[in-house]
Amino acid sequence: MASKSRKSRKAGSGTVRVARAASVAVLGVCFAIALMVVMLTFATLLLPMSRDVHAKPVLVTVKRGWGPREIGAMLEKEHLIRKALGFRLAIRVNQMSSRMRAGQYELSPAMSPRQMAELISLGRTASTLVTIPEGFTVDQIATRLEKEGLAKRDVFLKLAQTQGRSFHVRDFTPPSNNLEGFLYPDTYYIPKATSERDIIVMMLAAFRTQALNRDGGALAKRGRSLEDIVTLASLVEKEAEIDKDRPLIAAALVNRLNRKMPLQCDAAFFYASPDHKRRLYFKDYKVDSPYNTYLHLGLTPTPIANPGWSSINAAMNPAAVNYLYYVARKDGSHAFAATFEDFKRIKAQLVAEGARA
Repeated sequence: MASKSRKSRKAGSGTVRVARAASVAVLGVCFAIALMVVMLTFATLLLPMSRDVHAKPVLVTVKRGWGPREIGAMLEKEHLIRKALGFRLAIRVNQMSSRMRAGQYELSPAMSPRQMAELISLGRTASTLVTIPEGFTVDQIATRLEKEGLAKRDVFLKLAQTQGRSFHVRDFTPPSNNLEGFLYPDTYYIPKATSERDIIVMMLAAFRTQALNRDGGALAKRGRSLEDIVTLASLVEKEAEIDKDRPLIAAALVNRLNRKMPLQCDAAFFYASPDHKRRLYFKDYKVDSPYNTYLHLGLTPTPIANPGWSSINAAMNPAAVNYLYYVARKDGSHAFAATFEDFKRIKAQLVAEGARA
């Protein structure tokens, strides 16, 4: 009987062990399933909201002082991510800095939380690429910026035409309250929500770097004032169409200034009268405007455009020639003359050939 009892207990003990092992196995499976569910949930949180790569981007604002928690909540509210947790998780999983940069960002629901976090942590704010061509006036720049949605035209004009001396870019302070001539023509990446003042600072900084400090600061070392050189450069910019003519036109204008001759630049007249048709008549030469260089001697009161480097360089280094006159050919190039007689002859010849003169 004792032997049977021991066998029974052994059998029962074995059954318990089997049951326990089965229970552990079941719990292990359940845990594995639960872990997989959690991992899949987390993985889903790290996926883009949309697979449509053409999904319309959303412009969002990250306020100063915001961290991953506030940004994640905002992105969830804007339906750019599934859950705010996904944004925080992306930062932790990818071992990214939790320091976020304020600004406006253009984000798409086709972007993953990691991609959004990278943009914001690096401060890659939404920007617009805008090109300011050589020879644009302050008025034209203001119009283009407003068209691109980057500035209010009237605000930009007020700053650029009346408050120039209030700007300081490192060691450069504009010489006049009118910034015509000093807003450097270039291609700019301008972050959205950039103020009109900051846009002007960008353009003045470009002038400082690409013109004022170029070639060892040659522009600042010239005998003539900075205003005079930039004003002359602006006349060259508007009168010339091809680069090889710029030093020659600059020379003709400088020679006229030295001889106390009127500059007779049509472009200056059109600057003061932008609505005027692109042709001057005899009556126009008598209009009493400081920009009428047929009537008044010397340079114009201000630059008439914002010149590029080719024109600035030409104004600093005019060609060593005795030209006083130039006539535009049909292809945009110019013919030059040292005497009035040669000028009349060349003009008559070009008119006969059908060129504009």
